[in-house]
Amino acid sequence: MKKKEVILVDHNERSQAVDNIEAAEILEIIDHHRIGSIETMSPIVFRNQPVGCTATIMYQIYQEKGLDIPRQIAGLLCSAIISD
Repeated sequence: MKKKEVILVDHNERSQAVDNIEAAEILEIIDHHRIGSIETMSPIVFRNQPVGCTATIMYQIYQEKGLDIPRQIAGLLCSAIISD
């Protein structure tokens, strides 16, 4: 049976993750909090920056890849930045 694959966004601590996170394969972590208690079986992309909101990092990823941000996603990112 294949493990569920997950990307953790806006957290990197086991106590904040979904139940049974240890049974999943963590592919990537994108966060702006302190580095917590998650362990992985193999190396992964772990992007952790001292910014005010993880949505800022998501915006940077769109820019780095030269992608246009769909209007609905831009609205969600803006909402996250305002509320965080």
